[in-house]
Amino acid sequence: MRRWMTTFAVIAQCLAGCGSDSDAGGGAGGEGATPDGAVAVTDATVETDAAGEICDEATHHVNLPGPFECPRAPLTKTITGAGKTFEIFQFEASHPLATDLLAFPCAVSDGGEGFEAPAVPTPACSVKGVRPWHSVDWNEATEACAQTGEGWRLCSSDELGRACEGPDGTTYTWGDRFDASKCNLREVYRADGAERTSEAPTGEFAACRSPEGVYDANGNLWEWVSDRDNSDPRRHTYLGAGWKIIAQRHDDSVQTCRTETKVPGISGETYSSGFVGFRCCRDR
Repeated sequence: MRRWMTTFAVIAQCLAGCGSDSDAGGGAGGEGATPDGAVAVTDATVETDAAGEICDEATHHVNLPGPFECPRAPLTKTITGAGKTFEIFQFEASHPLATDLLAFPCAVSDGGEGFEAPAVPTPACSVKGVRPWHSVDWNEATEACAQTGEGWRLCSSDELGRACEGPDGTTYTWGDRFDASKCNLREVYRADGAERTSEAPTGEFAACRSPEGVYDANGNLWEWVSDRDNSDPRRHTYLGAGWKIIAQRHDDSVQTCRTETKVPGISGETYSSGFVGFRCCRDR
């Protein structure tokens, strides 16, 4: 119980001041202030005898009521390419309750009992220095983008691929030659004191940045895209070669911006895992 109370105190601090980023482009927002309607979860609002009920083992969702709001407008970049001009989250989408330690309360990156964020309508955030929103299925990711504001939606594979590759269309977000140190690929990141590798906080790898300033489009979380599989419309795609090795993809040649997964059983619209997240786009 003490562990979760400590986590909630950290969440409250994050909601009060997350999102300051000196290398931020795109949307402006009121930095440092928790917007009206945001839920700042603290040890004062969650009683000790209720702490054990937060991680609901029956529903596998976090029991917190919301509403939840991002601490500021999403940090974005504007890209011209893929046949159009579009705006994209500069950082992988994160939940409003994210901290540098957890994507949301009860979050499990790998191993153990998996949980999903509270099952209430919640916007996606784009801020630096927090764990990105994983354990989210395609439907939930689609809804989170829609909740973010007018015009926001899940990115397409062409948009995410273009943002990752940059204007020169490089194989990896940093260039054409593989370098295992550039991004969180092949289970590189392990937090201090952690027993397992995991996703890294957004923007943790300074070199994992496209020429136009989009972070972690290659590596960290695999990212859901809006594309449907023509052979099975219930099957969807995630892109970008994430931190977790899946489908025996160990080689340098498959750690690219355009590496995709739509394997039956692990890409259905209700599939979720600790290594798949998303980011949002909108037309300009």
